[in-house]
Amino acid sequence: MFNSNHESLGNNEIEKSNNELSPLLQNLETTILASNVIINSKQGKRIIQKSVVKDIHGVKVGIVGYLTPASNSDGKDNIEYIDEVLAVNEEVAKLKADGVKIVIALGHADLTKAIEIATEVDGIDLVINGHNNVFFTNGSSAEETTIEETVVVQKSSKRVPVVQSYAYNKHLGKIRAIFNANGDIADYEVDSILLDETVNQNAEISGIIQRYKRGVSASASIGSTVVYLDGSSCKIEECNFGNLVADSIVYYYATRHQSERWTDAPVAIITGGSLTGNIRPLVRPITVSKQDLFNTIVESSNLVVITMSGVVLKQVLEHSVDEYSLNNPKDSFLQFSGIRVVYDLEQGRGSRLLSAVVRCWDCSIPEFFAINDTTNYKIIMPSTLASGGNGFSMLADLPSVELNYDAITCTEEYIQKRSPVYPEVADRVVLLNTDAAPDSASALSSSIIVFVVALLRFCIA
Repeated sequence: MFNSNHESLGNNEIEKSNNELSPLLQNLETTILASNVIINSKQGKRIIQKSVVKDIHGVKVGIVGYLTPASNSDGKDNIEYIDEVLAVNEEVAKLKADGVKIVIALGHADLTKAIEIATEVDGIDLVINGHNNVFFTNGSSAEETTIEETVVVQKSSKRVPVVQSYAYNKHLGKIRAIFNANGDIADYEVDSILLDETVNQNAEISGIIQRYKRGVSASASIGSTVVYLDGSSCKIEECNFGNLVADSIVYYYATRHQSERWTDAPVAIITGGSLTGNIRPLVRPITVSKQDLFNTIVESSNLVVITMSGVVLKQVLEHSVDEYSLNNPKDSFLQFSGIRVVYDLEQGRGSRLLSAVVRCWDCSIPEFFAINDTTNYKIIMPSTLASGGNGFSMLADLPSVELNYDAITCTEEYIQKRSPVYPEVADRVVLLNTDAAPDSASALSSSIIVFVVALLRFCIA
């Protein structure tokens, strides 16, 4: 167990159902930072701080938090977001006016925004950011996706490092910085501590976990796969792991549906951002455990069945590629079961959907037909998506039926009953002219909450 002093607010620490802070944060004895988030509730105002100031060897060091407004998925009245750069800039100005010498920005946003903070905010000395689950390194890394550390040079020629240490508490970031008399970084070292079996577990926490694990083994095999389950490309293209999970959702629902029809909800959609990591068979077949699913399916909300018109369904499909970028993949890119789409990314936003067909439900043999604007379709999806998450505001407030299971439950049963599985890429999503899509900066990584150990040494002339 890592006792952190200060943490940034993460997007998954805000409950999607009511935009309140999660019970975890309500019970933490640590400082939660977010300068651009206003939660209009007693517990929100009590827990969230814009910044904190520490006195280290007589030098005032400020830490300012921030969180991506993309977390504002359902437009509830009790939460407000301010642009990260504006909020951080305002808070840094206050800290500087109070005599703070060194300022660190600690937060959770896309790389483009982190770089913008490092570039535009005068007085910032270091940005520690997270959000997209890749690995910043000074050299080599065992992780599949790595990015060399980023250093921004401001107009004043001041150098501001942007750092990250992967996700899921697999690595602990260690920063050693040397500051000069002006409070600027003269030199620094960034290292990553791998939290593997060589790091002793906390005995008290380990005992609690073991009590709850009795009778439940997440490491036990639930089935097997004979192909590589690719979850790393699900934000930029159709991926076979996305197909597997979406098919599992339709299968689980259909096998429990009772009527003359084979189902009344032949379509499932999930965001590419809800899938992360891969399951790679070194020797075929490879066993798949429930822990593998926990590690690779990060969407844990229960599923719902949403009823929408063909017009709204087309809006959903358009939004999937509204912000398409190969270099800065978006969580909103969708994976499907029961839909086949063709996009032309050379077209402008809102006009990229060339064709779309959907699987029938009132049929003896499932076939695909063009979407009819006036027909109502039942689509299965996670409740976070149904509430308007990732910018899908057209889904909020539509008729829905809540289900008492999630995507992991569906995928677990599907693998159990159909092993060995071998999901394929089957032209469910065809992307034309991908080179015409506007590219933004490469993505940065995140944990749900960024944990930081900063070892600072000051050289005061």
